[in-house]
Amino acid sequence: MSSGNSTLSQAHARTVIDYSRLRSFTGDDIGAERDIIELYKTTAEQVLARLATALNDPHAWSRECHSLKGASINLGVLELGRLAAEAEMTPPSLKTLNILRSAYADLANEVEARDH
Repeated sequence: MSSGNSTLSQAHARTVIDYSRLRSFTGDDIGAERDIIELYKTTAEQVLARLATALNDPHAWSRECHSLKGASINLGVLELGRLAAEAEMTPPSLKTLNILRSAYADLANEVEARDH
């Protein structure tokens, strides 16, 4: 994260999930949408937990970031996908992990607010 303009060094204050992308899978089926989001959240939480154990293993770090990137971009969680893509190309660090965790928390908060 040598660049002051890097995505990882910027705040992520936009809509967290592209619902039009999600609806391309679910149509207008809200139940299916919730199921897919919950599956994504479970997967993302598992990847974040594995990233925490990969702080001393650059290959595992890169592999887990790649997994998070793919799952995120596929679903339309573009900001987290972009952050994971950048993290994939950087050495493991707690700072980067916390940025990814924060972006995930933004997603969880947006989904919870939307469901209420």
